This record gives sequence, structure tokens and C-alpha cells, in this order.
Amino acid sequence: MGYHNLDRYPRLPRYNLIHMRIDQGITQGELAKMLGVTRYMVTACEIGLRDPSLELMFKWAKALKMGDPPLSMFKAADEKIAA
Repeated sequence: MGYHNLDRYPRLPRYNLIHMRIDQGITQGELAKMLGVTRYMVTACEIGLRDPSLELMFKWAKALKMGDPPLSMFKAADEKIAA
């Protein structure tokens, strides 16, 4: 598996998607195939550039064995970091 610098992703809810995926040994490409989307879409959702559809959220939660998706994990880029 490649090098992952998770320190650059603070423990905001949406970044938990990155941590959960990597902890399970799943690449963005593999996840994209599981979800039926492009790797770009996975990246964009993980870093908050795009909001996935409700259907995609449920597929994502199933792929990462999360049960029902906590919607806060999919909050987009308007999320603020508390000081």
C-alpha cells in the first residue's frame, strides 16, 4: 500500500471518510468501482468539493460497513474549523 499522510486531514467529520477507507485498505479507485462512480467523485466528496446524492451516501456507507450513513460525514466545503 502507498504512503498516506493522514496528518494533513484533521478529524473533521468529512475527513473520517478518508480515514475509514484507508483503515480498511480500500483505494479511491476500488471504492469508485464499488460505488459506480469515478475516482474524481470519490476524491471530491472526501475533501468536501462535492456533496454525494443520498443514494450515493447509502452506497458509500455500505461499502465502508458503516450501517446508515451519518450525514455529517458528507458535509461539503462550507464546513468551518472551530478555533
